[in-house]
Amino acid sequence: MSDPKGIPERYVVARGRNGTVECAVRSNGRMEAKEFLEDPKCRREKPALFALFQTIVNQTVDDDEVGPKRLKKSPCSEFVKGQVRIFCFRDGTAWVLTNGDLKKTQSTPKANIERAEQIMLEDLEIARRRKT
Repeated sequence: MSDPKGIPERYVVARGRNGTVECAVRSNGRMEAKEFLEDPKCRREKPALFALFQTIVNQTVDDDEVGPKRLKKSPCSEFVKGQVRIFCFRDGTAWVLTNGDLKKTQSTPKANIERAEQIMLEDLEIARRRKT
């Protein structure tokens, strides 16, 4: 990984009294979750997703009914709203969005989970380097 200089900070999607929802940054500076949320194919679910994100950052305790669903055998979770699936992980009080896709089946594609895990590792490494 390269030096984090020139790589943008995480983009904050929602901020509340109990944390934030942010977009992860890859080692090349891309924010795939932000790109996905801005994509026209996500337009129909976008208001509901942003309302969900705002609810999560304002709740006092993690609520399985509202929060993201934990993925089996992965440190990542997923938000699902309609046909949109957005992967994320927890970093302190932040939910960090990694990438997204449109649901085609009920099961989560393994390649998307692996991509989310790779983005998570890159983002956490950048954050670690920024602290030093």
